[in-house]
Amino acid sequence: MRAVVLTSPTVIEVDGPHHYGLTRKADDADRDRHWDRCGVHTVRIGAHHTADPASLKDLLKEELGRRLFQVN
Repeated sequence: MRAVVLTSPTVIEVDGPHHYGLTRKADDADRDRHWDRCGVHTVRIGAHHTADPASLKDLLKEELGRRLFQVN
């Protein structure tokens, strides 16, 4: 088994279709900024990605990998 240790907490949000409206999108961005100020990274994934576990796994690897190697 492999383990991934992130240097800061990470929240994974699964967004349904209602998250793409202007108001909800603005609310989500506001919450993401709040988490970011608290040192928590947010990864947002569209709910349609959850239908295929293999592609979801690949997407999560890509997103989390991007976070692991992010240069501040």
